[in-house]
Amino acid sequence: MADKKGTLNYKHTFFEGETHGTVSYPGNYEALKFIFKGFRTDIKQIAKNPGLLESEYKTFSGKMGSEFNPSESYLNVILKFMKSNGFKESETYFINLKDKLYPKVK
Repeated sequence: MADKKGTLNYKHTFFEGETHGTVSYPGNYEALKFIFKGFRTDIKQIAKNPGLLESEYKTFSGKMGSEFNPSESYLNVILKFMKSNGFKESETYFINLKDKLYPKVK
């Protein structure tokens, strides 16, 4: 994977004990961890600072060279957490974000 500057980000791992037929399982897992390194949303942190979610997605989008947004189902999980734990202001923020990203068809 190359960044915007053309710098190649590369990692090689040897999986001892794996064969051609079994290496894809740990290889795919390690590849996903490598690609998404540094991208993590902590629901307790975004409850305190809801803008953090959009900021993290913006940073990740820049790193990947394509726009990424939280999925509607992920926003539903966040909203359920906010409601269940009494984060009313954050709940309102995420309701508005969900409506902006996934407007209801009338």
